[in-house]
Amino acid sequence: REFAELPPPRRVPKVRPPPRKVLTSVTGVPQVSPEVLQRRLEFLLSPRAVQQQVEAPLRPGQWPAQPELEVWRQQMLEVRKIYRAQYLQKLAEVTEEERIKQEEIRLADRAERYERKQKIMQKIGEDKKRQAILMDRKRIERKVNEAIEMARKSKEKRRRLFWLRTADAAADYINKANVDERLVADSSETDRTAGEPGGYAQLPHVGKKTRVRLFDRNVS
Repeated sequence: REFAELPPPRRVPKVRPPPRKVLTSVTGVPQVSPEVLQRRLEFLLSPRAVQQQVEAPLRPGQWPAQPELEVWRQQMLEVRKIYRAQYLQKLAEVTEEERIKQEEIRLADRAERYERKQKIMQKIGEDKKRQAILMDRKRIERKVNEAIEMARKSKEKRRRLFWLRTADAAADYINKANVDERLVADSSETDRTAGEPGGYAQLPHVGKKTRVRLFDRNVS
């Protein structure tokens, strides 16, 4: 009960890996054709831009150089806008190429890691299959050995039973009814054969086809 009341182990917090940095597309790119921007830039950098400044109309209340100055300022503003638009378009193009390359590298790395993982899982699966086959083989060999050992013991048991049955069939039991006369007959036979040349007493049943005399185990 004390063990059941113990609180579970504290879960140690793990730091999450930093998010993968992925390039994003450039926003705010002017949707203008590069050819149009290039033509406009060539016009602003050509002598025709100077002619446009000179041909600017003079309005009432302006001094003589003011229309030319205003046209020049407008042209410089357009040049800066064109340069910025070209820069953003080129940046968006390069960023898109790098983003595609990064995505391809990420997919290739992912496929390589997946293939490596599959190889490891396949190797582990082969090891498991090999272990299972080995365990089945050991189990089969154990059962075969048990069957062989059981057959050997059964054969030995049958041999012993056959020997016991043979001995039982060839035995001449001495029971309570005839124990006195059998013992007297055996003792007289032993005394008679003890004096023969040879120095030892020969049992009457040795070397002869006689019935072996045994005591009856049924003593009830």
